Amino acid sequence: MIFIILGIILRFVLMPIAYHPDVRAMGMGGYLISQKNQVTQFYDYLSRQPRDDRWVEIFTDGLFIYPPLAYWVHGLFMSLTSPVYPFTTLVALLNEAEIAKQMPSWNYLLFMLKAPYLILEAVLVFAIYKLSDSKYKKSILIFCALNPVILYSAYAMGQFDILIGYLVAIAALVAQRSSYFSAVLLGVASGFKPFPLFLLPILGKNLKEKIISILAGLATYGLIISPYLRSIAFKHYALLASQTDKLDYAKILVSGSQYISLFWLGILLLYWWNWYKPQQLLTWGWFTAILLLFYSVTNWHPQWFTWVSILLIIFIAQKIKTKFPILVLFCVSTVILLSFYTFIPDNIISICRAIFAATSVVTVLKMRVS
Repeated sequence: MIFIILGIILRFVLMPIAYHPDVRAMGMGGYLISQKNQVTQFYDYLSRQPRDDRWVEIFTDGLFIYPPLAYWVHGLFMSLTSPVYPFTTLVALLNEAEIAKQMPSWNYLLFMLKAPYLILEAVLVFAIYKLSDSKYKKSILIFCALNPVILYSAYAMGQFDILIGYLVAIAALVAQRSSYFSAVLLGVASGFKPFPLFLLPILGKNLKEKIISILAGLATYGLIISPYLRSIAFKHYALLASQTDKLDYAKILVSGSQYISLFWLGILLLYWWNWYKPQQLLTWGWFTAILLLFYSVTNWHPQWFTWVSILLIIFIAQKIKTKFPILVLFCVSTVILLSFYTFIPDNIISICRAIFAATSVVTVLKMRVS
């Protein structure tokens, strides 16, 4: 119990003091949805403003680069807490961060920008607790409470990737009961960032179930983004975001203009492995394998590691004796994180990425069902 309390305390300490500029996009999206009634128009809001508008000059037209749920979460929270939300300080932050930092409600604003994640985390952790085997419930709670990746990404940086991580973990846990409901959860997770769609082919025990699961996940995602398909800004900046190019960074050239993408090669091999030997990994093991492949062959942002961290926690809780490779993954990811803020030579980071990729293979092999 003491570790869970410590995790809660750490969250409340970090929330009002840690600031990262990325929270401005979430804050503006929520503000436009809740206070400007731009529920289905916020992607195009900046492009409709005069070119000398202060927000256009600061952020440009391409500020909103994520699917709508990333902004709906804040919009809904701001609507519900409107009487006590520090909107004056939020607008000041959007106009000039240094001025906002001097305002009395600055720390309160930081807390409120991260509060939706705290509330939703409590709900999602409770769901994981109810779905987990009774032997592992306590361990999973403790590891979730003290998960350093979540503490950093959600409560220091204010990133919403925590919600993707929990939804993917819950989808993995419910897959044995209902692959279709699991697919819907992955579709919801994709409403924050599309990558969970790559997990859909893992679901289902036969071709029919796999097809239905894929369609269920895609339909859920399609329903979420459907109000924005006429938005030019959404299609240009969010639906076809430049981040998707990262999937093809690692490649093997086979001619002057043709190549084999290591990501696509790896994920197709995993799909084939799952097709012929689905019983060799549990669902969360297959999900973990795909995510670790992604991190191994792409230049990923630190907060993206949140997606797999909760699945790794489930693995640690169930097989505590095999925690060493996962500890290596967390340590190497920390070094990669530090490279964003300090000067670490590229050759050192390259070695770390090789260590990460090799350890990912070992971790997946350790996850095989005996």
